Parts: sequence; structure tokens; C-alpha cells
Amino acid sequence: MMKLLWAYFRQNYIIYGLAGLYLLALVLNNLGLDIWLPSCLVTYFTGYECLGCGLNRAAMALLSGDIEAALVYNPLIFLYLLPGLAWAGYDFYKFNLNYNLQTNEKH
Repeated sequence: MMKLLWAYFRQNYIIYGLAGLYLLALVLNNLGLDIWLPSCLVTYFTGYECLGCGLNRAAMALLSGDIEAALVYNPLIFLYLLPGLAWAGYDFYKFNLNYNLQTNEKH
């Protein structure tokens, strides 16, 4: 299983590397370290909030286990999170099928 996971992460290292860095920044920010997280460029240039505004705060609230605060910061957090997790699961499933076919052909 570890060999399969390692092969999967090696193939998708950019996506999961960036996601890991983002999660690390959120955790460090949640622990009280002042880590810079980018602000919204749409709000900066237009003054209006976009659909992604508040996602960093919502993600930090979710990491703390505060679902209610996450919904207050950005109610669309679950709309973004659930398809992302579903995509990751489906992508891993496809990779697993392909990986098993390749290893079975070698024997």
C-alpha cells in the first residue's frame, strides 16, 4: 500500500505539494505564528468580495473544528471542499486501477 501511495504522490507531486504547503501555512497560522497568506486580488482591485473571499479563514476554522465559524466566513467552503475531495478520491482510484494493471502485466 505504501508503494502505491508513494507512486501516486510522485506522479501528482505538484498538486499535492502545493496543497501540503497551503495546509502547513494554515496550521502554522492556527498555532499563532504569523505566516503570510495571500489576500484576495479581486477585493484589492475592485473593493468587492469574490466567491473565494474568506476561504483561508474558513479553512483555519475547519482545522480548529469550528464548523459554524467556517460557514460564517464562507458558506461555500463545503461546496469547494467536497468536489475537491471527491476528485482526489476518484483520481487515486483511477491511478490504483492503472497501477494494478501495470504490476500484473510484469508478472
